[in-house]
Amino acid sequence: MEQHPQSHPPGTAPGTTPAPGNVPAPGTPQPPPTAWPPYSPYAPHAAPPPVPVVGLPASRVWSVILATLTALCVLGLFIMQNAGPAPADEDEPLAAGAPNFILHIQARYVVGVGQLLSTMPNQDHGETLTQLSDQLSQVAVTPADRVRVITVMGELLGHKEALTQLDSFRETWADSVSDDVKDDVDTLAALYAHGRDALTDEQQQDLIDDYDWFGRLALVHDQPAGSSERQAVMAPTLRTVVGMLGIVMGGGAASIAGLVLLIIALVHVSQRRFRWAYAWQHPSAVVNRSPYLEAFILFLLGVPALGILADRLSDHVPHAVAIQVVWLLLLLPVWIRLRGVPWSTMCAGLGWHKGRGVIREVFAGVFGYMAGLPLLIAGLIVTLILAQFMHLFVPPDAPGIGAEQAGAPGPAPTPGPVHPVVYELSHVAPWQLMLLGLLLAGWAPIVEETLFRGALYHVMRRRWSIFLSATATGFMFAAIHPQGVLGIPPLMALGATFAFLREWRGSIIAPITAHALNNGMIFVLFVMVAR
Repeated sequence: MEQHPQSHPPGTAPGTTPAPGNVPAPGTPQPPPTAWPPYSPYAPHAAPPPVPVVGLPASRVWSVILATLTALCVLGLFIMQNAGPAPADEDEPLAAGAPNFILHIQARYVVGVGQLLSTMPNQDHGETLTQLSDQLSQVAVTPADRVRVITVMGELLGHKEALTQLDSFRETWADSVSDDVKDDVDTLAALYAHGRDALTDEQQQDLIDDYDWFGRLALVHDQPAGSSERQAVMAPTLRTVVGMLGIVMGGGAASIAGLVLLIIALVHVSQRRFRWAYAWQHPSAVVNRSPYLEAFILFLLGVPALGILADRLSDHVPHAVAIQVVWLLLLLPVWIRLRGVPWSTMCAGLGWHKGRGVIREVFAGVFGYMAGLPLLIAGLIVTLILAQFMHLFVPPDAPGIGAEQAGAPGPAPTPGPVHPVVYELSHVAPWQLMLLGLLLAGWAPIVEETLFRGALYHVMRRRWSIFLSATATGFMFAAIHPQGVLGIPPLMALGATFAFLREWRGSIIAPITAHALNNGMIFVLFVMVAR
């Protein structure tokens, strides 16, 4: 249908009213009307111009190759991080070494409980102390650990029980342990039978050198409670008891609060009132994401490479100093820039921005971590079930388990998911302790969140749902840690929690905060109970 323009007075624009006094007289010739553009109500809207792909183009073949390399690197790193020592030579005697961490903590806790029970007069705690000693025996994984448990039994149950256990140890391990361990057993037998005066200074020092706190515990077993030496040995046990009670009470309260927060979050999600700040439809989503995955692969290769370098440097500087070379991994985003991704686009993809404000993101990380505590507890329950299932096939006291039985230096493995770095917390100098704390609560949150919840999650989220992306990144996050198979469920729960925080906030400030909070609390608690 043809559109006819409306007439209007000369000198005025169409659709305007002429000013008073400018109305032409009747009969005045009218100028031709101004031409109007043709009206087409059904004309289709023009398609928006295509968004250019930033960075080098990625082929499907290259994407498949990168995905395969990622899987192989994760598998290889898992095998390297969790590979046990070489099998022991059957003819090689078993030497003493450092205790496993779980035994160290539980022994201090048991002795501390015994000290508290001893302050309650007119009550027989013999049965309780026997049960605690039996539970401690189940944690011992090497012959030297059993010697350590005997020193605890000597403290809790008396010297007669210690002598009985030493006789049983001789019958079981006489032909397997080294001469040094045999000498230590003979020294302990003389100590419990005749007292400390029966030992030479050299024998006493050997017990301390070989068994550290356990050796000191044996040497003061018959000293009065007011002795300064005995008080120095017992002080860590009471600190451990207080720390363990704090973990139970504080963790319980935080878990209840976290469960409430998690329920509130799930209700908001079900009602579609939850705002997800991360949007994979963001312009950065159309960027070639291969550079992000390449940076993640370089991270997987760089972790063992820098670990080897740190071991070499440990020959010249303390290990707490040498291990700081892993901070070099923070330079990996430079690779993304070198591959042609603009700085602003890279920051959007990695979550390197302040979100809705740094302070607000930090608080979101704290509350998000609390909401994830129920998931962490569920992971720990799965770990306990797996541990019981694995013990059906490999008893914890089976021969051939542990670094000590392989004649290898260093701490024996633990029957639980404990990071190897915690072994250093109990004996390093204070300044080295601060460096390790910086590594746990600084490097790990910043670097790991940048690569896992930044680069890797950004790649996966383009094709996968929130749940699948969070689960996959959480599993790979758990697999590369050296806590072993038993550590995967709780670490996977943590990794998924951090991924949900990235999806919720967009920025990685919240995941970094939650990660730092988790590692920082673990560091403080371990220092409290282990030093």
